[in-house]
Amino acid sequence: MQKQIPNFERQFPAWTEKLWQLLQKSIGGFLGVTGFLLSLVMVPIYLFFFLKERPRIERRWKEYLPLRASPLKDEVAEVLSQINNYIIAYFRGQLLVCLVDGALIGSALTILGLNFAPLIGILVVILTMIPYVGIFVCWVPAVVIAAFQWGDWLHPLYVTIIFIAIQNLEGLFYAPRIVGNSVGLPPHDGNRVHLCLGITNWRIARTYSCRALNRRP
Repeated sequence: MQKQIPNFERQFPAWTEKLWQLLQKSIGGFLGVTGFLLSLVMVPIYLFFFLKERPRIERRWKEYLPLRASPLKDEVAEVLSQINNYIIAYFRGQLLVCLVDGALIGSALTILGLNFAPLIGILVVILTMIPYVGIFVCWVPAVVIAAFQWGDWLHPLYVTIIFIAIQNLEGLFYAPRIVGNSVGLPPHDGNRVHLCLGITNWRIARTYSCRALNRRP
């Protein structure tokens, strides 16, 4: 018994550290699952009340600005309203661009004979709201499916060419026109708006992703 005490004393810190790590993972997992379940319950409730109170919020949101009643407050409220309208118009145009991207890529992959081509087209519609990253996330499974389906390098190359061609069509032709018409700008200015807001969306997505990763236990 006395011979085992020194071994126990040496191993005790390692056991304590493993137990602490296990507790951290268990608590983190429990809190994550609990937060997810609470979100499933609370988000629909908040959404219902926000939609119900939408007319009142639209009429009285200026009262919540941290400014005294003055011409400056009215001007700030007017500027914020215009910014909000332009952002809404941009996202509507961008959604239409995503729909066109998904339709073109899904149709081209279907003509090529790729399995799950309609599903990839739907993923393109959903994920290309995230600039650059979304289209890459959709390209990877398409190339992998093509490689396993045909067992060569030629068809994955065809898939890559389809993605590159449609992305060039988007950037040069229909995206500037759709976004420009949505926000009331000429096509070349619409292209600049599309680029600037796309970079902004990417930075926002990257910031939230980094915060989420840093919060992981």
